[in-house]
Amino acid sequence: MSYDFEADRAVLGPLLLRYNPLARVLLGEYDRHGAWLRSRGRRVALRRLEVGGSDLVAKSVRGRARSHLRREAEVLGHLEGVPVVELVALRDNDDRTDLVTLDAGAHDLSNPVGLRPALLLTSIAEAADALDQLHRAGWVHGAFCGEHIVVDHGGRATLCSLGSAVPHAAGEHGVADDLEQLRRLID
Repeated sequence: MSYDFEADRAVLGPLLLRYNPLARVLLGEYDRHGAWLRSRGRRVALRRLEVGGSDLVAKSVRGRARSHLRREAEVLGHLEGVPVVELVALRDNDDRTDLVTLDAGAHDLSNPVGLRPALLLTSIAEAADALDQLHRAGWVHGAFCGEHIVVDHGGRATLCSLGSAVPHAAGEHGVADDLEQLRRLID
């Protein structure tokens, strides 16, 4: 069963906007400054925001890549209890889609500069555990790599960028691919 974000937003959006200024920000009235990045061939705007005391990350895309963010939001809705980024909002404009999550940390494992060696080892172990939990929940990441593992100041690893994730039945070979990418991360 998939989560129907459009129906939820249609019902809850007006109430949230009326009673919660934070929701107004999350549903699109936030600062649009940020850098454009390339991720798997897609132009992605990634912004860090602080709203009402909450640290957030907003990813924005235009064009055909919009379906990728919608897919990521749908997958996140299936992964309660798995250490993945926490979905806050999904917003579709006429020309852009925004995915807003709680900020899970300042580092990723593609460039662990600034992480102490012991913290780096803790983070890798946490990433392996997060990947195992994802697989036990019946999902394959599909694009597992160091930049899709966010690490907080305590070494806790959280998986992100799940737009390519598929259920096990649809991607049995993907488990082996995920594990191979984990092995490369450790090497």
